[in-house]
Amino acid sequence: MKVAISTSGRDLECEVHQRFGRTPWMLYVDTTNKVEPEAVSSGDHAGADQGVGIQTAREVVAHGAQILLTGHCGPRAYEVLKSAGVYVYTGVEGTAADALAWLAGGYLVPTGKADRAEHWS
Repeated sequence: MKVAISTSGRDLECEVHQRFGRTPWMLYVDTTNKVEPEAVSSGDHAGADQGVGIQTAREVVAHGAQILLTGHCGPRAYEVLKSAGVYVYTGVEGTAADALAWLAGGYLVPTGKADRAEHWS
């Protein structure tokens, strides 16, 4: 299974970033094949005025992730992810490694809706 994690940096020891659309990095972890995580920079779009959540969600879908672990997710990004069949887990804190351990241990529950309003700061 491929898991996307919004993070503050490029490896599993970095903190889970709390704003999905504004995350500086996205880590993609293949939990089935146990290969090294792929770190992808959000690049210039993280600083855009609006639409960043949708763009970030589309990138997660394009990378083939089936699960997203993040702090918070807005409604438009959530709808893109949900319509693509991506399970969204919000309220995740700690390091990316912690988040993966909690997911594997069954301690995380997918959210049924966005947990932030549009254009939140």
